[in-house]
Amino acid sequence: MSVTAVLADERFDVTTLRETPAPGEKPAVTTYTCPRCRKRTRFRVRHFVGGRRLQFVPAVNEAFDDWAAGAGFLDTSFVSWRCRSCGLYVRAYVLRGRDAQGAPATAIAAVVEGSFSEEERLYSRWRALLIGAVAGGLLAFLFGGTLLTWLGLLPSARIGPGVIVPSGVVIGALLAWRFPKPVYWIGGTLLRGP
Repeated sequence: MSVTAVLADERFDVTTLRETPAPGEKPAVTTYTCPRCRKRTRFRVRHFVGGRRLQFVPAVNEAFDDWAAGAGFLDTSFVSWRCRSCGLYVRAYVLRGRDAQGAPATAIAAVVEGSFSEEERLYSRWRALLIGAVAGGLLAFLFGGTLLTWLGLLPSARIGPGVIVPSGVVIGALLAWRFPKPVYWIGGTLLRGP
């Protein structure tokens, strides 16, 4: 995973946000512009004050944390998200303090963006394919014949596990190759436990 740090004003149109608006003012808003797809994402000051910490997959979190440790931002609050258009991983580190008038304010100190290389994405797809094939085969072995027989689509005497299990493996692999994100989400939930 490659991580790139940029100055906040290269991505955000406003980098210092007043936490409580003066009478007659609207709440502070800033817009992030994605460098890859130019998608604009709007944020209110409340997003930065609370520190919206979206948890990514471990490899992404580790890459961002390694950068933060080297840059001195390890204990700094941050807001993290993914670009809704191209999927770029983004973390904005924020500092709380006061603006020029002495009012409580939040400043965006640094923006870190990360993405996987094409090799890493292909490796992830193959891993999803393997997980899907195993899961599909297991589910087909446990429930496939019973479910199809119960639905009346398969006469129980003609086809046994020798046909159903390979079919489940192929279907599971194809679904995992086409939709790897749900496979990771389900797999991560099962491995993480309650």
